[in-house]
Amino acid sequence: MNKNIKFYFFGFEPVFVVGLSYVLKKNCPDAEILDINASDEDTFAASSDGYVFLSKGLFLNFSHLIKGDFTQKIILIVDDFNDVALDNLIFDKLAACFTFSVDISEIEFGLYRVLNGQRYFSQSVLQEILPNIAFNKKAGKQDAISNFKLSNNESAILKYMQEGLSNKEIYSVTGLKPSTISTYKKRIFDKFNTKSIVRINRMLSIRP
Repeated sequence: MNKNIKFYFFGFEPVFVVGLSYVLKKNCPDAEILDINASDEDTFAASSDGYVFLSKGLFLNFSHLIKGDFTQKIILIVDDFNDVALDNLIFDKLAACFTFSVDISEIEFGLYRVLNGQRYFSQSVLQEILPNIAFNKKAGKQDAISNFKLSNNESAILKYMQEGLSNKEIYSVTGLKPSTISTYKKRIFDKFNTKSIVRINRMLSIRP
């Protein structure tokens, strides 16, 4: 892949930036890598023309911007998930999320997906956040989902179904076996008594 893309790194150690820069250059030889030490809002807002790598701390610092109309592609790298605000934003605002302990080969695979217009969350991330996914911020819609008594994993699979992901794509994000994904899908359809994701969306008052 040969794209002239900008990648901004906010608040990371230089050795970490160098390591990821190597991976990025493999996929985007013409990429521009910018290591930003400043963490002020103006500098962050000025990075809206590219992909932005953020640590958890800076992600939370800029959360008021991210919650608004700030639409750049954010790639979050964290060491823990001990903050509710992170759980509430993670699936809505991120292109990808990794932990610092993840293998570089998985980061390379995840970034490849992101650069092809998809999203990626490493397995270690999914294990932490699946139980806390906030599908809908309005209480009424959350109540509607809970009324169908979906498990945490079924709720997660439903979210991917609503995003239009195929079984293969869900597998690449979650690592779940295709047969397991099919089982979850069958349970979801059975609980909603339908074979249509469009009808499920209507039942939950969610636009497909």
